Amino acid sequence: MQANNLHQAARFVLAILVFLGAPHATRGAKFLKVMDTVGQSWADYNNDGYSDIFGKASYWTNDYANNPDSWAGVPGTPFIEHANALGGLTHTWNTSVGDYNNDGFVDAFGYIAGQLRGNQGGIPVIYQNDGGSGFTDVSSTVVKPANITPASVNRGHHLADFNGDGFLDMYATSWVTTWSTYIGPPDRDVVWMNDGGTSFSHTWSAPSPRNGKGSTHCDFDRDGDQDVYVSNYWYDTNYLLVNEGFNGTTGLNNQPRGAATSGHTQGSTFGDFNNDGDFDIFVANFDHGTNPESRFLLNSGSPNYTFFEDVGKRGIIQVEPFDSGVAADFDNDGDLDIFTTTHAGYGAVPARLYANNGDFDNFQFSHVGNDLGLAGVWTDGNLVSGTSHAAWGDYNNDGFLDLIADGRLWKNPGALNWPDNHYLKIKLEGGQGRWGLVNESAIGAQVRVNVPGLGTVTRQVSGSTGQGMQNDLTVHLGLGTNTDPVDVEIFWPDGNTQIISSVEVDQYLIVDIDGPMDSVGPPALPPPSCDLDVNSVCNVEDLNKLYEDTGYDLVNGVSDRVSLRYDFNSDGIVNNLDIDVWLDLAATANGYDSPYLRGDTAGLSGTSPDARDINLFDYNVMAGFFDPLGQRGPYLWSKGNFDGDGDIDLGDYNALVANFSLAGGYGAASTAVPEPTALLLFGLGCLALLSWMRRER
Repeated sequence: MQANNLHQAARFVLAILVFLGAPHATRGAKFLKVMDTVGQSWADYNNDGYSDIFGKASYWTNDYANNPDSWAGVPGTPFIEHANALGGLTHTWNTSVGDYNNDGFVDAFGYIAGQLRGNQGGIPVIYQNDGGSGFTDVSSTVVKPANITPASVNRGHHLADFNGDGFLDMYATSWVTTWSTYIGPPDRDVVWMNDGGTSFSHTWSAPSPRNGKGSTHCDFDRDGDQDVYVSNYWYDTNYLLVNEGFNGTTGLNNQPRGAATSGHTQGSTFGDFNNDGDFDIFVANFDHGTNPESRFLLNSGSPNYTFFEDVGKRGIIQVEPFDSGVAADFDNDGDLDIFTTTHAGYGAVPARLYANNGDFDNFQFSHVGNDLGLAGVWTDGNLVSGTSHAAWGDYNNDGFLDLIADGRLWKNPGALNWPDNHYLKIKLEGGQGRWGLVNESAIGAQVRVNVPGLGTVTRQVSGSTGQGMQNDLTVHLGLGTNTDPVDVEIFWPDGNTQIISSVEVDQYLIVDIDGPMDSVGPPALPPPSCDLDVNSVCNVEDLNKLYEDTGYDLVNGVSDRVSLRYDFNSDGIVNNLDIDVWLDLAATANGYDSPYLRGDTAGLSGTSPDARDINLFDYNVMAGFFDPLGQRGPYLWSKGNFDGDGDIDLGDYNALVANFSLAGGYGAASTAVPEPTALLLFGLGCLALLSWMRRER
């Protein structure tokens, strides 16, 4: 009887387990502390296939291959610390990594605030990689002196190639000019341009002083150049700098596009949070009473990428000392999760880990840090205070991202919790691309994978984000439970797209831009528009931009990637023929059935071009700048430069004559027009005759 009762009890328990589902023995595994570290960024500095850690004055080389940690007990410390080996970075806010000279080894960067350098202004600090054997401070020889606001309080910086020359440049925010009062006077952000891997020069300061804290970059509109989003403190409005052919001095233009938010923002980050293949923005704001909330801004996407939609917090808990967010797919379920940092100056408010539910445009985040050992003060080893810096990287190559936060390295429980989820890790290596040189670190490159049921999983190689945080340069993509081969699309910073077909999951790949792979050419450019300066009016200012951006070389023609946005007739070169197409587009936009004509110096002026005459007025304007030898200039359209070569010579004269009408309007010349060269010779002859007559007297 007793045995029968036991049998019945066992059957009853089994029935309950079948109904409820037997628990997975390891689903409750937590992140475990590996070691203490002030790391802020990840990269493989010696190219051994294992990611190393950088932070402040030190770096830690990954020795996991020789000293793996063990889950049989407390994790080991598979890193070798090189304490104070980067001593010049001691007083910088954040450390970033990237290959500035394209020698195949990542270098280390920092930015010393002007307030720490007396009256010398802020300046980059650069440690050059010695071929994977150490670093050398080359700042004194590589960084050129600059005249920048001496007492600036600089904060975050990031690396990216802003002018498309294939070399990494630096963007640094400038919070305030001094810190003598609670709210210091605003200052101007700065850009330091890389001159072919040999030197850095300060070439750009923001047009107006702002309270910049964090900065981040992304080619959000996929036009082949890196755009910038800057987080401004207090109630200063954040701004989106759209790259429109930045040449080191001009071309970074503030365009709100719905992203001009505010609210004591310290750091923001780009990421594709709804798996539609386009990069959105997470903005982290303080919780000052009536302060605007933190929010997610969703990218409207192709074809025009015209706006970002504010969709609110989406489950993020707003706290007083919000700092930044750093995004990654920690559980490999295919959607982008986020770790939010906090500012230590506001007490022991812990940072938080949030999981994305993956519901596409309706995505929501849930706080999961408590369950995974990354929040609270109730257990030794968990996050106990604010942490301004955090970054994700897979130090043990198990396919799951580990976390630097709160001055510690935390090991991801990985397959113990999510055994059915898969991944791809891809290290991209730049070089000579189809449309231009790409920086060796491939910073700015984007990777897309379409996964059934998950959408388009999209990641980028980042040169730092938020207020000084840099995920591993190796791209990590969670693929959920998908086990089928996938096609990998790589959108390189030069604008070219490459496809690697049928890639097996759970791999670590190294993809060289020069290597053999399928390629589909550059992304489609937007439809031709005469509104080149994007002010909703087609006038002479647009022609001026065309001339300046192409270097006044439209007679010979130009074909670089930046200029090809002006290839209106799609023949692969920007030249005189494109001027004709622009004149036609502008006339149509302004309500005319026939195009504007060369020779019309005044008809395209102003905000509402309406005068269409080529007569003696235009002739007299051109004659004042005429030079038959072509040695003067450069001149713009309104002076008589109708062929875009900089000078005003016979080519421009002939263009005017062909459309001249003494009676006004447009039409073939009905009256002979004085030939400038003949007129000049006639004048010289008269002067010579007068001189001879005086001598005869």
